[in-house]
Amino acid sequence: MSKAKLQLVANSYATALFEVATKNKSTEVLYKAFKKNVSFFDLAQVRKILDNPLLSKDDHEHFAKAFDLKGVANDLLIGLIKTLFSYSRMAIFPYVLQSYCDLYMKETGECEVTVISAEDLSSGQEQNLKKKLEAYLQKKVSFNKKIQENLKAGFVLEFTGKRLDLSLKGQLKQFLNHGMLK
Repeated sequence: MSKAKLQLVANSYATALFEVATKNKSTEVLYKAFKKNVSFFDLAQVRKILDNPLLSKDDHEHFAKAFDLKGVANDLLIGLIKTLFSYSRMAIFPYVLQSYCDLYMKETGECEVTVISAEDLSSGQEQNLKKKLEAYLQKKVSFNKKIQENLKAGFVLEFTGKRLDLSLKGQLKQFLNHGMLK
């Protein structure tokens, strides 16, 4: 299945899950659990495990319980995972996680910004950046921070499908690509 089809199917599952979670007042609990685990499911090794047809129904439930949720939210998640496994669609699970997080952010008027930097930003830098982004985006901003030492200095911002490279490495690359030193 192509990535576009995976995303389309995942959006359907995420929308249905979001609607049920809204009725059960558990959208935030699921969001926090999903948010904590989204990057984990981006790993190729994890996807291979999820696609394993030899996993039993007990394995499915243990997998769902690994999210450490309580009550209704856990029941929703277990139901989702059982459904995906029963239809051999576990490969879309990471996409469902991301789609659900996107729906939650849209519903709450928030925007998640991934900040990739060579080292941790100071609290002052982080607050300043957050203030400027909230003014620009007209939304409440939350950060997902990643460290990539090869950037040397500066940072890269990723949000709403956009990538803004303000790193030293990125600026040098852009400078070289525009023929300035040829």
